[in-house]
Amino acid sequence: MKNKHIDNKSPLSKLVSDIYQRKDIDKLKSYMNTQEGENEFEMLSLAIWKETQGMKENPELRKKEAKRLIQKQRQSKNKKLIFIYASSIAASILIFLAIGYHFSEETKYKINPEIRKIADKLKKTSNDNEIQLVLTDDKRIALEGEAANVKYNTGGDVKVNDKIVHEETPVKEKEEKYNQLIVPTGKRSTLELSDGTILWVNSGTSVIYPVTFKKNIREIYVDGEIFLNVHSDKQSPFFVRTKNMDVRVTGTEFNVMAYESDKIATVVLVSGSVQVHADNKQSDLTPKNCLTYTEETRSINIHEVDVTDYISWKDGFYQFKSENMGEILKRLSRYYGITIQVEPEAAKLICYGKLDLKDNLSRVLNGLKQTAPILVEQRDNQFIVTLNHNAYE
Repeated sequence: MKNKHIDNKSPLSKLVSDIYQRKDIDKLKSYMNTQEGENEFEMLSLAIWKETQGMKENPELRKKEAKRLIQKQRQSKNKKLIFIYASSIAASILIFLAIGYHFSEETKYKINPEIRKIADKLKKTSNDNEIQLVLTDDKRIALEGEAANVKYNTGGDVKVNDKIVHEETPVKEKEEKYNQLIVPTGKRSTLELSDGTILWVNSGTSVIYPVTFKKNIREIYVDGEIFLNVHSDKQSPFFVRTKNMDVRVTGTEFNVMAYESDKIATVVLVSGSVQVHADNKQSDLTPKNCLTYTEETRSINIHEVDVTDYISWKDGFYQFKSENMGEILKRLSRYYGITIQVEPEAAKLICYGKLDLKDNLSRVLNGLKQTAPILVEQRDNQFIVTLNHNAYE
């Protein structure tokens, strides 16, 4: 939200002050379609919500308080009330705001019950080593290879690697169908949604999404890591729902890492702007911002980063600065789908570098061994990493 103060002469302020004339109604409609109008609307929402949030469990009391605030606003202006029509609009808007619609965790940023229900039902239902596309009727399509390109058109038909694999049957407008893309460890995929939004889906990730989006909202559910290039549509905000965070955008590029098995989740913004909602708090990010949410302490931290460190994976590289060895090896294990055990001493090593993920894991680990004091041993189908004490002699 860019505007910090409400203009007393703005169309919206005139409305809630009861000094509106009929000829100004069209101006109000136009004003509410601007960014300034939207920002002021949110600020008024917050102001009313703060005064009434103590009445959250008593709707009747909230309405009475909203009416009191309206009357107070009227009395503060020694001007003639011109139209009852304008007054009724003001009352309706303020009562609506007083209920806290725009800032309540229970409303605007509440996960769609349907997508949450489907997420709980579908996630982690596949132990297959292949990428899986799960359709609405639970039909599963195995996508062979280490990577797949999945694309939906506006009608919900699906192509995989430019080959049509499913043609969607037309449904009633209110009916919404969901699909799921499951990318196991050691695999990657791209996913183009029906609105033109493109996702790069990392290893060990599942994405749940509508076959086609509703007109006023777009939302998906993610367990894992994705990079998004969101198709711009200011009339239909895009939400990325995760276990502990919701990210709201209209059109931008950003990375979300939110594996439900991890204690830490991150959002890194490349371009545009996003709002992140976590633990009943809203954080507005600007390009190069990284938001980190720690589940155990429920803490939020925002700092500036080199975004390449967080998004290079989609181009087949892993770049890192001041990263501990344990985290590097965990990401490599997930990326290649191979177990890597690391002893505590080696896990604490701080590393800088860039790895080519197009190489096999053995070669990547040997590259790490050349720059860090570690020993790498392969046993059966896993790798053991220990600290090389001789390197300090």
